[in-house]
Amino acid sequence: MLAVVVAGSWSAGALSPEPAPAVPVVPAPARPDPPVVPVPSAALTTAEGWARAVVGPRDRDWWLAGLRPLTTAEFLSLLATEADERAAPRGVTGPAVPVSGANGSADVDAPTDRGAVRVQLADVGGTWLVAGADPAGAS
Repeated sequence: MLAVVVAGSWSAGALSPEPAPAVPVVPAPARPDPPVVPVPSAALTTAEGWARAVVGPRDRDWWLAGLRPLTTAEFLSLLATEADERAAPRGVTGPAVPVSGANGSADVDAPTDRGAVRVQLADVGGTWLVAGADPAGAS
């Protein structure tokens, strides 16, 4: 679960009855967007294979064994302790769709019979592995 905390700060004079002096607003110079990195085909292949393994057999040990070669150790550990394989989708309904890429990471949507799953991938020593997945995160 990802939590976002937004913190505010009091400006000088925020609690005084006198208005703070006007400060001219100077627009910041425009920054170019970071370059878009295409999602490598190996990452798409891993995402598709992982999606097929997720919808596989419902025996827990068999299910985890199918995910093991495509998943980081950390995420597999989380799946082993917190996931209910019976709640997983039953079928893949199309090819994986690239969402975003960066050096060494990628996000891919894997369409299933229960909606798309946003799959987060990481390049681990030259091999693309699933490092997270969020059924609600896909658009």
